[in-house]
Amino acid sequence: MLHRSFIFFLILPVLAAGQTRVQKFLHAIKTAKTDSTKIELYRELVNYYKISNLDSATYFAQQGLVLARKGGYRLAELRMTSLMGAINEQHGNRVLAMNYYREALEGFRETGDLKGMAACTNGLGVIEGRQGNFNIALSHFFKALKMYEKAGDKFGMIQTYIKIGTATRLSGNMPAALKYLNQARDLNMQVGDKETELSLFNNIGIVYAQQGQMAKALRFFEEGVRKSGDKGFEIVNINLLTNAGGAAKNLGDRSRALRYHRISLQKARSSKLPEEEARALMNIASAVDDQGPKVSLPYLDQALIIAKRLGNKTLMAEIYEAQSDGFRHLHDYKSALGAVQERHKLLDSMFNINKAKEIANLQSAYELDKSKEKVERLELVNNTRTIQRNAGILAAFLIMCFLVLLLLYIRKIRALNTNLKNSNLVKDKLFSIIGHDLRGPIGTVVQMLGTMEETELDPDELKPIVSVLKKQSEASLGTLDTLLQWGKTQLQGVRVNKISFRPDDAIHKNLSIFAATASQKHIDVSVSVPDGLLLYGDPDHFDFIIRNLLSNAIKFTYPYGKIEVKAVNGPQQGSMIFSVSDNGKGMNPAEKDRIFNCFSEPKEGTSGERGTGIGLVLCKEFIQADNGEIWVESREGEGSVFSFSVKSAYDSPFSSPRQTSGVSFT
Repeated sequence: MLHRSFIFFLILPVLAAGQTRVQKFLHAIKTAKTDSTKIELYRELVNYYKISNLDSATYFAQQGLVLARKGGYRLAELRMTSLMGAINEQHGNRVLAMNYYREALEGFRETGDLKGMAACTNGLGVIEGRQGNFNIALSHFFKALKMYEKAGDKFGMIQTYIKIGTATRLSGNMPAALKYLNQARDLNMQVGDKETELSLFNNIGIVYAQQGQMAKALRFFEEGVRKSGDKGFEIVNINLLTNAGGAAKNLGDRSRALRYHRISLQKARSSKLPEEEARALMNIASAVDDQGPKVSLPYLDQALIIAKRLGNKTLMAEIYEAQSDGFRHLHDYKSALGAVQERHKLLDSMFNINKAKEIANLQSAYELDKSKEKVERLELVNNTRTIQRNAGILAAFLIMCFLVLLLLYIRKIRALNTNLKNSNLVKDKLFSIIGHDLRGPIGTVVQMLGTMEETELDPDELKPIVSVLKKQSEASLGTLDTLLQWGKTQLQGVRVNKISFRPDDAIHKNLSIFAATASQKHIDVSVSVPDGLLLYGDPDHFDFIIRNLLSNAIKFTYPYGKIEVKAVNGPQQGSMIFSVSDNGKGMNPAEKDRIFNCFSEPKEGTSGERGTGIGLVLCKEFIQADNGEIWVESREGEGSVFSFSVKSAYDSPFSSPRQTSGVSFT
């Protein structure tokens, strides 16, 4: 049976025009008699392309920008600059987007254009919101709201209220989100903009869904479906149908959900929207997964054909993931493996593309810093010349400045030397891991593969060799994953994306990952976590921490030992304490004191397992980034208890009935 997540789609303003419309725009630009008319046509072309095609949107925006500067159309130039910010923000080029928005904001401030200032301020808020900086984003949005109020722009106020509602929802404040979305709704009743009305039905429905009030959410989605049936709102209608189907499924009404998804499929096909058609097929597969994979897989096959034709790698990866689940339930592990491998290829490809984009953004930031440094250097030269002209009067002042600068320089050199020393320690650690923890297992794999190539072995002889190969390969993969995660934090710092989430999902997922390893050592694992518990933090960080602590507990527990995963109310209101305890090797005081140190020497497990020593360092960094703490209690020969604190999604102590489950791997 397939289990797919219910996804809510935010409605985006999409221009559904064909290639003939583009040709009309280009012809109109060629025949336009005035530059101002051409600039306005370029602006419409940019709005057409800014969501679907970054290169085309950038090209036409630059053409309009050049024409505006050449003709001295200052406001048109600023609007094109703001559009360049919107284009780059839409496609994830954060640094460039912020530079364009700030440049346009400064220009609008000089000309006194409140609407332009508000639009750029909103753009900066959206960028901060996408980075998870919701407080900064809200500060921008409220500034923009005041500007629109002063300008008397009701439509701008409505759009800003929606942004404030979205930011407060993403930060976990659902009552505030409803308040601002309803303010936007009340104001829109005066304006009467239908697209905004539909967007509000969708956004309010999302808030109720995230609060768990699916019946209310469904009512809003259905009302939006009813009102979006007119021509020109096809994509909005399809998204609302999708959300209505998701809500119905969550309420257990699969027939109703299936009906909505089938209508969505029909509309996508009649409107010639292939991506929406593929997603509708995926949703249908999810709605019928209770009937078994043989019923749902054909829909996924159809969706995959469309995704391949579109070249949409993200969509293809989602479909392959769903197919692998279906094949596993059919016990067709060969097909399941093939789907997983195809998904990993796509994810690797997308990872490389994203990395290239990040490098380009870093390069842009570097160039910007260089420009600022050059300006500062020129200002310093100018100040020096001024001081030289007044040397007689300011001699004493210059000597004092020199001494201060010298002191700062010495302090900077010392700091650089300290950083260099730490960098060398990190380098030595890295080469130690590569030379020992990676080279050893990989060398064993190569040696065994050579034996298999040179010697004809029967299946009974192959089985233990393959088992060893699998163990060594998994060890190398785990080491590489940890190194990559550690390297990412060294380069970019720890990024936090806080949301409300259920911890038991991550716990049981990681128990299934380590089931085979624990089974080999006949270890009994028990879980004691309150039923229905919700945490507020970064779910990816929590998943990594639980996975690492479980892996260490299994590694250092003797055969037929015991491990317990436990959650209790913390000493502070609204906090929870999670612990992973074992009765394994334990640690002496010296080992315990340096266990969270990047440069500590890793120990061998009870069956000779080795680690990198980096995992616990990352756990500590992730927990501290989430404003939590981690500590360990251990005695040599008696076992260890690793505990960490995390924020609960509830303001008061959690008192739901405790859920206790045990897993014995024998």
